[in-house]
Amino acid sequence: MSDPILDSGADPAPETVFRDHARPWVIGLVVLVVVGVAAALGARPVYQFYKVRRGLQRAGDVARAMAANDLKGAAAGLRIATVLAPGEPEVWRVAARFCARVGNPDGLGYWARLAQLPDFSLTERLEFAEFAQRMGRVDLVGRQLPVLLASSKPDPRAWRLAVIHARQQGDERKAAEIARLWAIQAPADEEVQLVLGETLLSHPDARERAEGKGLVWGLALGSGRWSRLALARLASYVDLNRGELELLLRTGERLDLSPALLTGLHLRLSPEKRGEWLAALARSGSTTNLELRLEAVACLADQQETAMALELMPKAIAATNPRLQAARLQALLDLERVDEAESEMAALRPEEGLEPHLRLCLEAQVAIKGV
Repeated sequence: MSDPILDSGADPAPETVFRDHARPWVIGLVVLVVVGVAAALGARPVYQFYKVRRGLQRAGDVARAMAANDLKGAAAGLRIATVLAPGEPEVWRVAARFCARVGNPDGLGYWARLAQLPDFSLTERLEFAEFAQRMGRVDLVGRQLPVLLASSKPDPRAWRLAVIHARQQGDERKAAEIARLWAIQAPADEEVQLVLGETLLSHPDARERAEGKGLVWGLALGSGRWSRLALARLASYVDLNRGELELLLRTGERLDLSPALLTGLHLRLSPEKRGEWLAALARSGSTTNLELRLEAVACLADQQETAMALELMPKAIAATNPRLQAARLQALLDLERVDEAESEMAALRPEEGLEPHLRLCLEAQVAIKGV
């Protein structure tokens, strides 16, 4: 079939020539755009995969740093891991354990996410409950305990946590019931006997209290590994007659109980010598043994001798132990030395010193006292 334009011998119109020449370029441009879009869409999953993979590698680095007690390195790695892979359970897991290690309440949120997963283990649930108990979240503890105690042989840590939880709620009867169930599971375990005895000492029924006293005395006068702790528990028990106090003091001196516990017994037997006993305690508290120093500080604070307690916590020594640091700051606040407390608190680095929840409590006291 002939082309009218060619047959007529006339030149093609300019717009027709332009379309003919432009068509390959337009097609090429469309192809390039399609290929570019496809490449971009394909690159996003690849980048996301690489990003998550790097985040999980960082989570592994955090776990290893924690095992090596490198908390500063673990904190730095965790910040990166939570940015690269914020939705990965393995990142939540290492974040929860890091927060538990340093006392950061943010860990509760990570544990709560993990608890929704089908593979959340009993061991992890116990870690969650113990951390919640440390942070004072009795509601979260209460939700985990039924699952922890439902197994045929619950972990001793779960039993211990259940007793503490009941006592924190003021339910001494329930605490005693739980302790008795634990004792049935482990009848020869002296620690369980001590927990049961100590729990019964706070029972509202006098017969239960008498049974508890007998259990703790039996352990205190025995030769087992729990005898010293049983003596310490009795030393703080109110319902002891003079003969029992004297026996407790003699036994405690023989077993070389801490000066703070012995001082408490001396104060109950001869309160007229209070100044003498407390001065001796202050002297014995000036020791390189930080546990003994802490006990002396606590005893002096209980006796309202805050200034004496503060003398056992000079700034340089308190800086070596978070518990001493917290006690020093509290003593400064109690003595109305607010500026000093505020200055020392501001100098603490976030990754060191006080647990975050203690810092918040002390900061609140500084704000109140500074008004």
